[in-house]
Amino acid sequence: MLAIEDRGLIFDASSQPPERRIAYFTSLCQLASGDLLCGFQNGPSKHSPDSKIGLCRSRDGGRTWTELPAPFEHVLDGVPGSLSGAELVEASPGKLLLFATWFDRSDPARPLFDPETEGILKSKQLLAISRDGGDSWGRWRELETGELRGTALTGPAVRFSDGQIAFAFESFKEFDDPRPARHGAWLLVTGDGGENFSPPLLLAQDPRHEVYYWDQRLCVGPSENEFVALFWTHDLAQKRDLTVHLRCGKLV
Repeated sequence: MLAIEDRGLIFDASSQPPERRIAYFTSLCQLASGDLLCGFQNGPSKHSPDSKIGLCRSRDGGRTWTELPAPFEHVLDGVPGSLSGAELVEASPGKLLLFATWFDRSDPARPLFDPETEGILKSKQLLAISRDGGDSWGRWRELETGELRGTALTGPAVRFSDGQIAFAFESFKEFDDPRPARHGAWLLVTGDGGENFSPPLLLAQDPRHEVYYWDQRLCVGPSENEFVALFWTHDLAQKRDLTVHLRCGKLV
């Protein structure tokens, strides 16, 4: 049974100006130094066209927090976008990887999801690296996802005992695509601290495309390189959620 031992306020959005009044999709990472880092999406509203990333640090076990500079570019190749998620993982002491999803906001009137086709805005999966424990960050690097479209990160990046790091994301379809959706849950894996990544590895997909495995949550399994992935599972034909599914496996 869980018991609350202490409390700490990470980021008080109620005291922020209107453009920073909402903070959500939080991530938490404990560093080898003992510091805690928290990443979150920040903007005037949920899924706002100008959402950005915020970062905070605690050096006292989460009791007090200090906001860090988060100079992450949201205009890519001249195209304005919003940033979603800020998943953090420590590849080695002091070397941090931050994963995020960028959405094309060249038309700010468009919602994240097309209400007619159910596709999502064009997106890119991004990686930034810090080599000083989160005090400064390198420029974004786009992660290759092949021909997958409608991609978005779905949860924490996970480091395994041999140093491999897995980044969980899903694919769907893009905003204007009238074709039926082909949902899949995937991993990108790096074995060298974020310098190189595997091609996308498929974890879950219904061969008839009638069941969606949304919001993958990945965690380390009981043995070396084993993982457990849980999914919010939805029956498209019956238009109802199913019992949560999980998959157990092992990275090579």
